[in-house]
Formats: sequence, C-alpha cells, structure tokens
Amino acid sequence: MKLKDRVGLCYELSFQEMRRGDWDHLAHGYLHYMGACIHHAWVERSGAVYDPVFDAEFPKEAYYGMFQAADVVLYTPKQVCEQALKTGIAGPWAEVDGSRLKLLSTEMPVRRMTYAAL
Repeated sequence: MKLKDRVGLCYELSFQEMRRGDWDHLAHGYLHYMGACIHHAWVERSGAVYDPVFDAEFPKEAYYGMFQAADVVLYTPKQVCEQALKTGIAGPWAEVDGSRLKLLSTEMPVRRMTYAAL
C-alpha cells in the first residue's frame, strides 16, 4: 500500500500491527508534521517506534524529537483489546485535555469495527 493510501488510517493500521507484531505498546498522541499538529497512532517496543503510515521503524528518541510527540498515551496489549471491545473502534480512544482524559469516539467521525476485526 502506498503512503497516500495509508494517510488517515493510522489508528486502524497501528491496531492491526499491534495484533500481529511483537510490540509492547500502542501509542496515541499528537505529532507535528508539515506545520500541523495531528492526533496520530503508532506502536512501540524497547526503544523503537513503528509508524504504519510511513511504513518505517525509527529509534524512539529520534521519532519523538523529529515529530515533537506530545500528550502520548500508551496502551498495553491487554488495554488495546479492552478499549477496542468497549468502543468498537481502533481509536482514537482518549485525548489528554489538561489533567483529564476524555473519550473522543463520540466527538469525531470514526469507523466502527466489527468483532471479526478484533
């Protein structure tokens, strides 16, 4: 799949990668890219980040620095399953807003998953 076909699918692609790969965490957070601050998803393990939209692996420190990652929420594999079953979506599940977390699934358009996708 080409980059242009993956744009906008970070939650679904990261969720799928988390399910099939050997990753410690699924991450949701804000990145700065091409002058915009975007909410994004990627997966992590022991000092490495895989971004499925770019289809590339980066050293975690370099990725966080290059994209100025902020308000990152990390989900364990168990939490990923719980959130997906609870919400029926691959993300986003929560947004850091000051000192509180709020679910986004009711505030923005998202594609619902079927249980077969889980």
